[in-house]
Amino acid sequence: MYLTPKQKRKNTITIIILLVGIPLTVFAAWQVVQLLSKASEEAIPQDIVISNVSTSSVTVGWLTDVSADGAVVVIGNGSDSAQVIDKRGTDKRKNHYVELADLEPNSSYTFAIISNGERYEETDGKSFSFKTAPISASVPTPNPVYGDGGDFSKDDFIVYIVNKSQSSFPVSVVPNVSGGWAVDLSGFRGNEDFSLISVEDTDELEVIVLSSMEEGDSIEGSFTELFDSKGQLRDVYAFSPKEDISSPESTEFGDTVIVEEEKDNDTEEEIDENERSFRIVHDIDWVDMVKAGENLDITVGEESVLITNLRDTGFDVVWLSESQEQGYVKYGETESSKNSEAKDVRDSLTVKDEYYVHYVEIDDLDPETAYYFDVYSGSDIFDGFEITTFEILSSAPPIGSISGDITDLPSNSDAIVIGRISDADGEGTSGQSQYTSAMADSNGGWILSIADVRNSSGSGYFSYTDGDTIELSLICYGESSPHEESMENIEDRDIELEVTRSIDTIGYTKVPLLDSYGVLGIQIYSPD
Repeated sequence: MYLTPKQKRKNTITIIILLVGIPLTVFAAWQVVQLLSKASEEAIPQDIVISNVSTSSVTVGWLTDVSADGAVVVIGNGSDSAQVIDKRGTDKRKNHYVELADLEPNSSYTFAIISNGERYEETDGKSFSFKTAPISASVPTPNPVYGDGGDFSKDDFIVYIVNKSQSSFPVSVVPNVSGGWAVDLSGFRGNEDFSLISVEDTDELEVIVLSSMEEGDSIEGSFTELFDSKGQLRDVYAFSPKEDISSPESTEFGDTVIVEEEKDNDTEEEIDENERSFRIVHDIDWVDMVKAGENLDITVGEESVLITNLRDTGFDVVWLSESQEQGYVKYGETESSKNSEAKDVRDSLTVKDEYYVHYVEIDDLDPETAYYFDVYSGSDIFDGFEITTFEILSSAPPIGSISGDITDLPSNSDAIVIGRISDADGEGTSGQSQYTSAMADSNGGWILSIADVRNSSGSGYFSYTDGDTIELSLICYGESSPHEESMENIEDRDIELEVTRSIDTIGYTKVPLLDSYGVLGIQIYSPD
């Protein structure tokens, strides 16, 4: 086809426009995408909380909308200190937790947060700052509490505890690799004069778990409602991720004042109006034809009863039953006056559940006093037990614990970890300690207190050395072997205990399908 010079010029211009315009359009669109992507990746620190305030350290926690790495630098005399990274390492997270140490007492500091490489030093025109506590002559009495994160990811959340009855900085902690956490409530300090605050039994506390801006959970109650006598969070309180949970407190920088945020009270679970209930009707009794543990080499019933954590004001009783059943203990100071009742640590004031593994705490007893008790396990009564509480020691109990997890835990059973320290090098306390115990959480994680365990006579705390050993064993519906660990640096290790055989691993035999199940005149369908 013949083209005129004018048409040729027009086509040439069109081709040039296409060759130049399309790449420019694509480049511009790519730039817009990059800008939007960069904007969406901004990890701006939000809900910044100052906690664990002491004379030489504080903890800085915050949340971000996106996963990011985080660090804090302390600013002094116009220069930055070295970056302090998240306690849990360099992994990108939506919750961040940095511990600052080696600070001067009664001193004010400013700091900057480094989030995904960007530096943040202020919010609403106020610089990030905190003040350490002055040196005090008073010494806090340790008050450790512990628990687990429930349905939250094992090591990806922060636990804050707020004393709602007294005006104080919160205390906080991040979990270990198994999801267990432990924090000392003696770290509460007044947010005005930094004085040490002792937690009373009636103090209202709030325990808050945060994993991101979108997910968290919280529980409230008095100290004795939330924690048992050993400081363990009662099993009736289980954490599960919920939306729109605010951070416990946000710091108003510049005034060193903690301001509690308003919380949404309209978070009650909606009841499904279409939910239906069903009634099972049967003409014969349902019978468990195979007992769960009949092929397991485990001790159940009265022979499994063990007294642990014997102390000046109480003791614990643990045992394993052949079937799931309610369990409790009745006790008194004479054989004929066993009228006081102690329930399982997982039971509430009004509801008793059924368990294979039973854990009952008896507390508020008199020191150096003999007590008699009977164990009630389903329809069985194990009687004739007697124990004498220890004397009160002049020194406060030290703080020290070990932790780990349990592998292959039976699906139908909880587990109790039992520990006993033995002198193996002839130094420190001789002989063996009393038994110490703790209930494992639903994921198999456990934390066992060892520093406050008594010696064999109960006259003092067992002073262990690096050369000593501890034997750990399990009470659960499964077989396991005692596990021995050296005490050297034991608090820095995660100890794994194993269930070697349980009802989950026992094999089974198939029974051939019966022709008529014993019913006369039944017709058998045959494709022939």
